[in-house]
Amino acid sequence: MDFSQTDEVLLHVNDWCNTNTKGMIPQILNRSDISPSDVALLLNSVFFKAQWYYGFEEEHTSMQDFTTANGEKVQVPMMSQVTVFDYFEDETLQAVKLPYRNDSYSMTLLLPTDESMSLDELLNTITSERWKYVTTNMQKKKVILQMPRFNASTEQDLSLPLKEMGVKAAFDLSTADFSG
Repeated sequence: MDFSQTDEVLLHVNDWCNTNTKGMIPQILNRSDISPSDVALLLNSVFFKAQWYYGFEEEHTSMQDFTTANGEKVQVPMMSQVTVFDYFEDETLQAVKLPYRNDSYSMTLLLPTDESMSLDELLNTITSERWKYVTTNMQKKKVILQMPRFNASTEQDLSLPLKEMGVKAAFDLSTADFSG
């Protein structure tokens, strides 16, 4: 495409993303992401939408206090249920595995056992060995689960990680060669 035609590029790329993510990511590019000197765009979009195997009933959702990562208490819609889940607990953390309906994926939630432990402190205890230990030592247990209703999204600029992996010439106008 001719990258000097910013509106055309925006329309084409965002339409592609919107179509291929079934409307979950309607826009992946902004005008500021495009320069007339661009010769290529490397984009990736991923979306995941699944239903919980053990769904949360609307009547068991109520406004409750939730402590954010910085320690602030806020009122949020808190979903609740009592179900048998894979569960782990020790002196540092509690972990519960929530399966999705297709049974191929699950989400593991972690909560510090000590309420005074910060999120950063908890995350600093998680090594690959610790993660493996926690997830392989889960046992079925009846759990009273309360968690806030949420959506999650992230946006990452991959140029620095790609450069760190050795893809340097592609980001240097004097050495980049996309003629082929």
